[in-house]
Amino acid sequence: RELPKKIERSGINNYQVPMEKMAIETLGGSSGKIFKNLISLGVLGQLIGLDEKVIKKTLEDMFGRKGQEIVEKNIKACQMGAEII
Repeated sequence: RELPKKIERSGINNYQVPMEKMAIETLGGSSGKIFKNLISLGVLGQLIGLDEKVIKKTLEDMFGRKGQEIVEKNIKACQMGAEII
């Protein structure tokens, strides 16, 4: 899908990331869409140069009490977003 002409600007990169679709298809059906925020974190982290190790550690700390499977899905979602850029 193209951006409307009225918001296009020269010298600016536009990234279209189908976060919800990616989350659903890769991370668990319709319930997987809850991971779209982590996909966006991966995209933004890559754009502004966040350290991947720091993000991973933060996700482990945040979701560790929910179990390793949840931690791994959140990390995977974040990595998916980072790989788009």
